[in-house]
Amino acid sequence: MPAEAIVDAVTAAADENPLASTPLYEYVDPDAVDMLFDHPGSEKAEILLRLTIETWMVFVHADGRIRVCDGAETTEP
Repeated sequence: MPAEAIVDAVTAAADENPLASTPLYEYVDPDAVDMLFDHPGSEKAEILLRLTIETWMVFVHADGRIRVCDGAETTEP
């Protein structure tokens, strides 16, 4: 599920335990994220979700790629 993958990516970047991190729903609706990316053909769509979680900029692409960057630095998806 995309929402779980976001949590895994952010906690890996922060070197945190996923169970000890702030819940994703504090930043974005996990069900909405899953619905956006979990439908037939979504992997071929031009979907890019950008969100901020704590100090991290998170870019989620329709093909499943997730990029987590330091929010203090300018970055491109």
